[in-house]
Order: sequence, then structure tokens, then C-alpha cells
Amino acid sequence: MKGDRFSWGALNTSSQDIGLLAKGLEKLRLQILRITNSDINCEKAILILTSLLKHPLRILHLSHCKIGNRGTLAIVKFALEVPVEEASKVHQV
Repeated sequence: MKGDRFSWGALNTSSQDIGLLAKGLEKLRLQILRITNSDINCEKAILILTSLLKHPLRILHLSHCKIGNRGTLAIVKFALEVPVEEASKVHQV
């Protein structure tokens, strides 16, 4: 793919893609998760957050994604359950 033809639209993720990612995340001991400039919406964010409930996550950044009110509420609930040191959701679409 040539640089002048690059489009973020070519990198769309399906719910199935995120489901597979979530299964993989369950098996890791992540401390930091940063996802930026993606098409992750409320449902996809909830799948990811659910897979991280038993992790010692310190930092969670979901910036410039497509997360709305329902996803924001899920992030807040997650931060109350998992003692993250830093969580951010910046400039959502």
C-alpha cells in the first residue's frame, strides 16, 4: 500500500476481531494498555475491559476512539473495580 493511498478506514475492526483480542488479553498480565485513533466503540470497549478485570492494570488510555456514553460509563466502572493509577478517554468521536 502506497503512503499516498493510506486510509484509517482500511483498519476497521470487527466485533469478532475484538473478541479474539479480548481472549488473548485475558491470558496476559498487562500493566499498560493504550489504544488510540481506532474504531473501537462502546461494545468493543466493553469486550476489552471485561477481559482485563483480573489484571494489575496501572494505565488505561483509550484516546481518539468512537466510545460514547455507554462505553465511558463502562470505563468508570472498570476503574472503580480495578485500581488503575491513570485512565483517560480523550476526544472521542
